[in-house]
Amino acid sequence: TILIHDASASALRKMTKANFVSGIGGTNTPNFFAYVSSNFNISSDTETILAFNAELYDTASAFNTSNYTFTVPSGQAGKYFLFGQTRKNNFSGTRTFIQIFKTPSGGSAADIFIAENSGGSDGYITIGGSAVANLSVGDALQVRVYHNDSGSRGFFGDATNTFFGGYKLIE
Repeated sequence: TILIHDASASALRKMTKANFVSGIGGTNTPNFFAYVSSNFNISSDTETILAFNAELYDTASAFNTSNYTFTVPSGQAGKYFLFGQTRKNNFSGTRTFIQIFKTPSGGSAADIFIAENSGGSDGYITIGGSAVANLSVGDALQVRVYHNDSGSRGFFGDATNTFFGGYKLIE
């Protein structure tokens, strides 16, 4: 039991903990975390959709591991926190980026964010970022990666190196 002072009646009121906390908080659903399950190569000068073929969780079964797309489920429009990352497997290239893009239901694709590594850094560089996006039911999200080092270059694939996830914000 919780005691609360009611100033309008100059009295103490009793309330149960369950009634006190009802309506506070919530769950950030739907939410998902998908990743590429093994190392992979990307050809130079080609924006390539990342093949997120495995999941750690997906509360609404809204991420499709066959076409690597998260689609906003019915009744779940709103603001989403989104994040993505990939890791280069020791090559330079003067430009490498990862990009989350959205295809609205019945519309054309638009960037949500691009995280970039420029300047030809050799090594095992991690490239990633996050964004908040206002999404509508049916909006489809995918992630692309690009590099311009010559030839086909490798990236690390597993749940700690190349992943894509998000969750609906409580409003």
